[in-house]
Amino acid sequence: MRDIVIPAVRELSDTWEKEAAQRRQRTPADPAADAITSCASELRTRLAEIERDTAWLTVVRYATAVEVSPKTVRRLCASGLLDGAEKGPDGEWRIPRNAKRRTIAHRAKIAS
Repeated sequence: MRDIVIPAVRELSDTWEKEAAQRRQRTPADPAADAITSCASELRTRLAEIERDTAWLTVVRYATAVEVSPKTVRRLCASGLLDGAEKGPDGEWRIPRNAKRRTIAHRAKIAS
């Protein structure tokens, strides 16, 4: 869902910016264009916050996404088999949204 909504909202923001630019070509001092630009800017700021806040998944969310148990995900994290997984400030595992699962052979190759 995130991968569909974020690009759509980004496209909406770009559309608003283009609309404001077109309005300014006709009337340089256009209060509506100023409002549109302001809304587009706020939308981009909020979008950046959402992207930052959803870059990491909890163990439960990752487990649900890849259809395994949370126990399996914790074991993979502890074994270093999920790229980028790290312990958060609260001691819980944080997993990058796009984390790839490594094989044990892959981990051995990296260590050597």
